[in-house]
Amino acid sequence: MYGPSVMPPQPDGIWEVIRNVLEWKESEGEDRYRRGLYTFMRKSSPYPMAISFDSPSREFCISRRIRTNTPLQALNTMNDTVFVEAARALAQRMNTQENLDAQIALGYTQVSF
Repeated sequence: MYGPSVMPPQPDGIWEVIRNVLEWKESEGEDRYRRGLYTFMRKSSPYPMAISFDSPSREFCISRRIRTNTPLQALNTMNDTVFVEAARALAQRMNTQENLDAQIALGYTQVSF
């Protein structure tokens, strides 16, 4: 909990803007898998997944986000490195169980809040 912002994987070229003095260096170790709340944000080139999932611009606080479901969000969850790695880790954890029912139960408990 808490700590500095992290830089999860993102597509190449996102930060290629005029007068770019910062460089996106992917976080390593446990920091690579921190919650999205800790993702480093930049106004001129925000994190692509945040844009796809209609994240607010952070210029002001909002009490409720609009519910959306677009094809771009589906493509993002299927192809983004962060989602692919999370799905792979969940599948490996579920595969430790002996039968299919136990695997499904474990998967459900892992992803439910």
